[in-house]
Amino acid sequence: MRKFIYAVFILLLVACNHGQRPSLGCDQITVLRAQVGAVVSPQEFQQWVSMTYQLPLDDISIAPAAIEVVRRGMVTEVIWQRDSLQYGAQFGERELLRVWVWGTGTSGDQLVACLGEPERYFAYSSGVESGLQRSVDLFFPDLGVLAHGWDYVRPSVRPLPSLGGGFGFENLVFMKPKPVEQIVNDFWGADSALAADILQRIKPWPGEWAKIEFPPYPPK
Repeated sequence: MRKFIYAVFILLLVACNHGQRPSLGCDQITVLRAQVGAVVSPQEFQQWVSMTYQLPLDDISIAPAAIEVVRRGMVTEVIWQRDSLQYGAQFGERELLRVWVWGTGTSGDQLVACLGEPERYFAYSSGVESGLQRSVDLFFPDLGVLAHGWDYVRPSVRPLPSLGGGFGFENLVFMKPKPVEQIVNDFWGADSALAADILQRIKPWPGEWAKIEFPPYPPK
């Protein structure tokens, strides 16, 4: 069994805040990414979570994987929470396949400083009661990272503000490196037509946050 990393430090679970949400520091991202591919049982990983996050075992659940990820070979999920962040690790028969974090305030600039620039992105907007929702997915296929973030712009705000590096990414997923096409299929493939359409709309990274545009999606 591969020895997976036991952190030699206690994770700084609350780094700087972004919009009242705790962000993940690069050290935390690095530790979580390093767990992907570990040949370890859910019970052994549960012990690692307990040690690393200083949580009692009863606060770390082990459950069957959700039906939507079973088709990707995942059978078990370990879930825990710390400082308003929700974490999960998804396992195959023995190997840890994916780690996710929900509810972060990690900014785009923090991600780029830690991971480098993304290779591709998918940005779109949709009308909601409170105004306009703008969403961005960042793809780091060579690193096996997908980041998703969104914000709301009130109807009275015109012109629309351009995107900046402070834009928060609430959902982070760490997996093995894989092509963008496979990442899209993993996350949107339950609807093959939707996955194919998204692939047509993904764009190369423009080099600057302000150059990202938000066309309506689905298109009118």
